[in-house]
Amino acid sequence: MGLQTLTCIVPVLMAVVLLPSTSCYNYFTSTDAMEDLYDLELFLVRYLENYIKEEQNILSLLSGRYEQAARSLSNIVNREHYVANPINSFSLLRRLTQDWPKTLSLLSHNKLKDLTLPTEEDMAGAVRALTRLQDVYSLSATSLASGHLPGTHKTAVLCAADCVAVAQLYYNRHDFQLATDWLLEALGKVHHDRTCPPGLILENLFITTCFEGDQDLSTYYLQELLEKYPLYIPPDHLVKDYNLALTGKCKEISDWKKLDKIKSVPELEQVEIDEYHRMCRGPLPALRELQCHLVHYNHSYLRLQPFKLEELYLEPPVVMFHDVVSDDEIAHFRKTAFSSMKRAKIVLPNGTVSAALYRTSHIAWLEDSDPVSLAVNRRIAAMTDLDVSRAETNQINLTHGDLDGNRLATFMIYMSDVGWGGHTVFPDLQISVRPKKGAALFWYNLHHDGTIDYRMRHAACPVIVGTKWVLNKWLHEAGQELRYRPHPVFVT
Repeated sequence: MGLQTLTCIVPVLMAVVLLPSTSCYNYFTSTDAMEDLYDLELFLVRYLENYIKEEQNILSLLSGRYEQAARSLSNIVNREHYVANPINSFSLLRRLTQDWPKTLSLLSHNKLKDLTLPTEEDMAGAVRALTRLQDVYSLSATSLASGHLPGTHKTAVLCAADCVAVAQLYYNRHDFQLATDWLLEALGKVHHDRTCPPGLILENLFITTCFEGDQDLSTYYLQELLEKYPLYIPPDHLVKDYNLALTGKCKEISDWKKLDKIKSVPELEQVEIDEYHRMCRGPLPALRELQCHLVHYNHSYLRLQPFKLEELYLEPPVVMFHDVVSDDEIAHFRKTAFSSMKRAKIVLPNGTVSAALYRTSHIAWLEDSDPVSLAVNRRIAAMTDLDVSRAETNQINLTHGDLDGNRLATFMIYMSDVGWGGHTVFPDLQISVRPKKGAALFWYNLHHDGTIDYRMRHAACPVIVGTKWVLNKWLHEAGQELRYRPHPVFVT
């Protein structure tokens, strides 16, 4: 395309310089036409100037996000230790689901469009895991937002956007006190890290403080919000609650909102949830008259190398076998199971199977034809003196309560130590068992007449630091009539 044709088209497209409607002509023959070209170049210079400013703004934004992301990953010596900290893993997931998609959308030549990032479901799971730690171990929003966890060094600090994400979950659960606590943490951070708009925090504080029953504080945050954003209009998802808070009847609203608070574990009564939390926090009083044994059941091949057994509870019996599996066997199980891990589910009272939002573990089933599984199964049979052919295949559980009517006994092998948390608790027996790599917990789920022993209800406390790997072996009652030892006699 020649210069003459080009200069005839550009002014028409930009609708800025109006040229005669006649066909193109030589500009240099007309002073008026040359003035039009001057105006055109002036426009192009200003257009380019604005374009450069916009690109500089984007570049500045990208630089800020780069510095923030790089800072969050700086001084990390061990990747495994980093992601084992729930504060780090939560913040990492939030950045990958919220911050990075926005950042990548600003790139004019994004070559990572096919990159697979975590989903919003992953993000929601990470938030629930963090709030579960707070609920169970009675941790404050301030300590968590500052990176302080029991048994750890301070390695992470949550940003304002992280705190808002946690607050939103508590808001949805109608726990407005904890939602307010997290929003206040966000408010104290936002002017420093600028990871979310201050208005997002203020609009939620206006509502949560009202729903707590604090009219004065709610009015204060509304005034702060409207002072910063005089033309503020609430987003669609907040319109109903915003208008309710505007009525000025915070005390009355608070009274009936408390009735709508959603329990952290819907299937349990609140008194049961409170007892579970208390046991996880510990410590529990030590039980007396418990002993350790070397067990061989008078089997000749076990006499030279009997099993190490520790009594944890006498009636009903709960015991721990030590040195059950080797590190090599554990490594094999973990490697084999990892690629087939799926979200754990529960059986609801109506018989349907569903994933529970409060349950964060993943499971995989190992075929009994696996040679390592066969070896461990023979070992379990020798330890329990039960027939493992009447058992389910081995289940690997990552980071668990169960009770199935035909599961006579449970043999749970711990395949990792846990830095902090992760205990197995039996509320009715008031015992709490800390995971020990290579050891196995064993108990009966049924009475001798085959009825369920509800005293054996158990649950796993959330892991604060580390990862919990477990191998479960459930032994069924059929065919075990002559082997079942409701009160085992340990021959030492």
